[in-house]
Amino acid sequence: KQLPAQDSKPAWQQLGAKLETLRGAWPYAAFNEACSEAARTFPESERHLVQILGTVSEQAQRVETALRLHIAQTSPKLECRLGNRSGTFIITRLEKDWVGFRLPDVPAESRAERSSAQLPWQQLANAALAANGGADARAEAAFLWYWRLPEANTALARLGEDPLAVALSTFNRKTRPLEIPGDLTRREDGSLSVTYPFQRKDAELLRAWRGEGFTQVERGMRWATTAMIEKGSTNERDLPTLRWNAGLRAPFTLEASVHPEADTEVVLVGLTGGNVTARIALNHKMRKAFILATREDDANLYQALGNKTAVDYPGLEAVRLRLSVDAAGKLSTWVNDKPLQVERVIVFPADARFSPVIQGRPVEKSSGLTIAELTITGKL
Repeated sequence: KQLPAQDSKPAWQQLGAKLETLRGAWPYAAFNEACSEAARTFPESERHLVQILGTVSEQAQRVETALRLHIAQTSPKLECRLGNRSGTFIITRLEKDWVGFRLPDVPAESRAERSSAQLPWQQLANAALAANGGADARAEAAFLWYWRLPEANTALARLGEDPLAVALSTFNRKTRPLEIPGDLTRREDGSLSVTYPFQRKDAELLRAWRGEGFTQVERGMRWATTAMIEKGSTNERDLPTLRWNAGLRAPFTLEASVHPEADTEVVLVGLTGGNVTARIALNHKMRKAFILATREDDANLYQALGNKTAVDYPGLEAVRLRLSVDAAGKLSTWVNDKPLQVERVIVFPADARFSPVIQGRPVEKSSGLTIAELTITGKL
């Protein structure tokens, strides 16, 4: 008599919960130990995948060692974001909890938390491996995946049917908590991060959005509308909208890099949660940014919120937008790292689920923009 096939989903879910607490943390060896211990709970047909998964720690450790040597020997000069500062820095040291750096014209060394440091990790890893033993695509991909870096998916795709790529693809699929296209990463605090690198020109990413007027173009996802709005109208339902097909809870962050079209009227990038919608509005003719939000006394209507300080932006470069909702529901917004300080505090309902929205307010011609990359972070 043939025995029924063993359902491995609970084992994958349990392993996923365990490994997510170990990724991006020290020591690397703990990851391998967890895989070795869990492998016995899997059916024989999948046990080898868990064992291969455990080799991530050894591969990532190799890159870590090479990185430390490379940085100590070369002090690379890089464009990056360290703490709340963006710019060109000389990286002087890499430790488990911090990154040592200095400004090009300042000899004093400073430190930034490694967990939040945004460095060109793939570029660094590639150079470090080349200088210390030779390029290794498997080790590079394992390191990027272990540290939840956005370049991991591209690095894994280059491996094709390599056993490590197959094992990681299976792990990601079996433990994925959100059934929607996008590069999904679990973070140490339990939140999820879903990234849409539209400039990668992956048509699958567009399936995560619903609405009209969006297409894949060379620089990313283009959204445009010619649906005219009556002058003076402030009805929410009149705004043409592209919406994300899922929702996450606070603490919630939406980050986007966008290119408004040259002759566009006002374009909006924001989020809706409960009965409140708030957007960063870009008046591209004036190169000015402001907030457009639902009214406190009537959620069917919206109003522009004036800035306490003017925020403008250059017209030729990508505009970086960030909207963040804290655990209490309070919204904060930034344009090119400059805070938008408006005349009233926007607070979302408790336990709201947030979905990003892309909108326009064309009254004479059209509204349009291209999104190069967009990242959504929040709790399930």
